[in-house]
Amino acid sequence: APGVQSRAPYFTVRRLRAKIEVKPDTPVILQTVHGVGYRFIATRPAPARLPPSGNLSRSLPHLIGRDETLEALAGTLGERADLTLYGPPGVGKTALAQALAVRLEGEAWVCDLSGRADLPSAARAIAELLGRRPAAGDPVPPQEAVLSMLAERGRVNLVLDQTSPATAACLVEAWCPFLPALKLIST
Repeated sequence: APGVQSRAPYFTVRRLRAKIEVKPDTPVILQTVHGVGYRFIATRPAPARLPPSGNLSRSLPHLIGRDETLEALAGTLGERADLTLYGPPGVGKTALAQALAVRLEGEAWVCDLSGRADLPSAARAIAELLGRRPAAGDPVPPQEAVLSMLAERGRVNLVLDQTSPATAACLVEAWCPFLPALKLIST
C-alpha cells in the first residue's frame, strides 16, 4: 500500500548490531548514515583503554639487580615478537620472563607448557588459560580459537613457561604474523 513503510530493515539491523557490536546502543561497526542507509566498518576499532588484565599480578616482587637486564629485554621485544630465555634450571628465567611481561604494555599471562611438546596440545593449554573449554566435537581447532581470542584482546604478553624450543618456534611461526600486538616470551 502506498505510504506504508516496512520496519523490517530496522529490526534486522538491530539484531545484527546486538551480535557484532560491543555496545549496540552506540554502534561503531554498523553505523547509520542518516538519509542514506547503513555503513559497515570492516576493521574493529581499537578498544577503549581498559586496565591491564591477565593471570600475572602487576605487583610481582622486585628482582634485585635485574633492572638493566629487564630494560634490555624490553627493548628487544620492542623490535621483535618473541624472546626465548635459555639457562640452567633455577637461575630465574621464569621470574625474569614474568617481570618482563608485566612491565610491557598490555595483558600479562603465563602458561605452563611442561609436557606439551606439540603445537595442538600447547594451543589447547593456552585456550584453556584464556577461558575456552573445548567441547566434544568442537569444529574450531585450538590453534584457530587461540588466534581469535588473542586478536580480540589486543596487546598481550604471553609467557610460555617450560616450553621446548621447537614448540615455541612453531607458536611464533603460526601466530605472530597474524597478531602484531602479541609478544611471546619463552623459557
